[in-house]
Amino acid sequence: MNRYSLIVFFSLVTCCAGHNLEKGPKPPCGFWNNTLIKFSLALGLVDLVDLSPDIAPDIEIFHDIVFKETEQRPLKLDIYRKKNI
Repeated sequence: MNRYSLIVFFSLVTCCAGHNLEKGPKPPCGFWNNTLIKFSLALGLVDLVDLSPDIAPDIEIFHDIVFKETEQRPLKLDIYRKKNI
């Protein structure tokens, strides 16, 4: 079976399955239910987010600035601004 046949098959299965019975957070826009998201991730159809993108050299970075102390943990902030401002 080719990739598109699998996509159609899993889409039909997830549409027909009781997706209203799922508990938990609401699925993001573009997905009917969380099962379709899992199939899309397994088939490599979803681009994952790059958690450490390249920063331009003209950007100044201030990491982990504590702006509030709470009982559980300090709340930190990262600031990115253009250099020479």
